[in-house]
Amino acid sequence: MADLNISHDELRDLDVSRPHTEFIHSQAQTQSPWARPGLAPGLKQRTLSRDPVKGGASLLLDYPAGYQSDDSALSVAEELFVLEGSLQLAGTRFEQHDYGFVPPGAPRSTLSSADGATVLCFFDALPQPGPADPDAQVQHLATAEMPWEPGIADPNLKFMGLGRKVLRDDPERQERVLLLTMAPQAYPAATGAPQIAHPCVEEMYLFSGDVISEYGVMQAGAYFWRPAMIFHGPHGSRNGAFMLIRFVEGEHVNIWADEPSYFDPHPPLQPVIPQGQGIDQS
Repeated sequence: MADLNISHDELRDLDVSRPHTEFIHSQAQTQSPWARPGLAPGLKQRTLSRDPVKGGASLLLDYPAGYQSDDSALSVAEELFVLEGSLQLAGTRFEQHDYGFVPPGAPRSTLSSADGATVLCFFDALPQPGPADPDAQVQHLATAEMPWEPGIADPNLKFMGLGRKVLRDDPERQERVLLLTMAPQAYPAATGAPQIAHPCVEEMYLFSGDVISEYGVMQAGAYFWRPAMIFHGPHGSRNGAFMLIRFVEGEHVNIWADEPSYFDPHPPLQPVIPQGQGIDQS
């Protein structure tokens, strides 16, 4: 394995407040009112994961048709990806599959949705009103207009037939956000493939297709939050997959196990779900 400056045990302790969740299906969750302090009421949310210490959360927010609110600037960054419908934020229209990054203090002006929207949102700390920074600008990407990059160069991942679009790569914040596709019938060799780990958090939401993992078969709507230095895989897909992946709280580096691991094309469902999350996976 790659040489590291700190031990695996130390890396594993980097993210102790948000628990390992692998995996849930968002359809299994019930909606609840949006209840972050000082922010716009009238929304419904489904919590994918949350940090009880820092207050951060990964959410699905449902905006009703005709929604409108004058949001203040926030003290933390927000990332968003529109799954369905459209939003108007800070004078910019976000359509289906558009991505946005709202840095701390960015003037948000009127937030509205004429026809309603379902939006994937990420907050790494408790979102609260904060001082406005006129130099902070909302970033917008129409991802459907971006070209797909060819497969990732790492030879251990070649069998997955991956393509990607880089939405954000911020080495200062140690954050990388990608859209990723996996080819159909993506299976490792009969001898298996080595497991992989990263010295950072990895977070995934699956838009369509399936991903086969040691925790079961993820279908559309699947989500995981994986802390640093948890070895995982090998992964595959029967029908192909389209997903969003976030690498945060550390450098995105691939660390490979020394020996290949068995790949089960029909794994049993054995998810890791934090106590009290109350999700029915059956």
